[in-house]
Amino acid sequence: MKPKTLIILVLIAGALGALSYMLFGRSGADNETRPLGRRLFARLPVNAVASIRITSADEQVGLAKGQTVWEVGSRFGYPADYDKIRALIKKIRDLKIGRSFGVSDAVRTRQSLYPPEREDLPADQRGIRVVLADARRQPLADVILGKDRQGVSGGHYVLPADGETVYLVDKSFKFIDRSPTDWLEADLLDVAPDAVSRVICLDPIDRRVIYSIGRRAPGESPLLENPPPGGRVSQNEIDRVVEALSAFDIEDVADPALDDALTGIGKLPYFEYHLFDGTVFRVYPGRVLAGRPEQFYFRVAGDRPPEVAKQKEQTTNQTAAAKAPPDIRKDLDQWTYVISNWAFETFVIDPQKFLEQQKDDAA
Repeated sequence: MKPKTLIILVLIAGALGALSYMLFGRSGADNETRPLGRRLFARLPVNAVASIRITSADEQVGLAKGQTVWEVGSRFGYPADYDKIRALIKKIRDLKIGRSFGVSDAVRTRQSLYPPEREDLPADQRGIRVVLADARRQPLADVILGKDRQGVSGGHYVLPADGETVYLVDKSFKFIDRSPTDWLEADLLDVAPDAVSRVICLDPIDRRVIYSIGRRAPGESPLLENPPPGGRVSQNEIDRVVEALSAFDIEDVADPALDDALTGIGKLPYFEYHLFDGTVFRVYPGRVLAGRPEQFYFRVAGDRPPEVAKQKEQTTNQTAAAKAPPDIRKDLDQWTYVISNWAFETFVIDPQKFLEQQKDDAA
């Protein structure tokens, strides 16, 4: 090989080496810090998390660990859904890096990675910020969730709030709950229909019985006692009332300071659900919410005989728990709940509604 040719080849190799360092050197250093497949928040102390803040362009949720349970701050400290909180913390802790690249204004705009607090920017350019903090409100993880990876199962673009590197992680946050009502402990009651022995609808003024539904033993069909004349009683309507407390969910909680004159609690007929074990639930439907015609105020209280309460406390294994009486939360009657129109209508007030509609033969 001629000396001139050798010199040219050496120069070309040097130029390629320099170019390779410029293109991949910085990225290589970053990958050395956060290798592919490694967890983004590997050192997150899960047990130290004492509060969570989720902020989007239009809403904010504050969750905090109280003395006994997690609470939803903007819902007067009402208990939060602990299973959902635990799942979110675990999901963030287990995020694995798929790829990473530097952030820029173009990337922030394209992947919706601007902070949600930037009110000067369109909502579709801002992400969802999730902050996990300890008891001293010191951030343990602070990340902005951008867009999910389009057209691919799983994957999401995220940006640590104080970082300059965007990570494509292996999990999606496309359906993360961002409203306070999404984080409420919504499962209020779960009374097995077969456990109900009697339902009584009562007048709030003089406790006069408007109607009652009863049966002598579990497994029997409940019957409307002293049905009104004029038609055949609908068993479906009877069953609907008896089953009303089964898997009963709430939609929201009202301000505890609201007066009953506004909520209508105690002004409308109320219900007593008597169970075969002696437990009694008292149910108080209220008025419709102002400006929210599909939602109603609601209150409930429960009493359990001492011997049944003791049986519940002694229940330890899963098999026995399935047969145990339903839980009665200690603060059950301290809250005014908000329920859906569909749930409200399961509490039939007028006994005439139990009569099947007569078909018009002429029609």
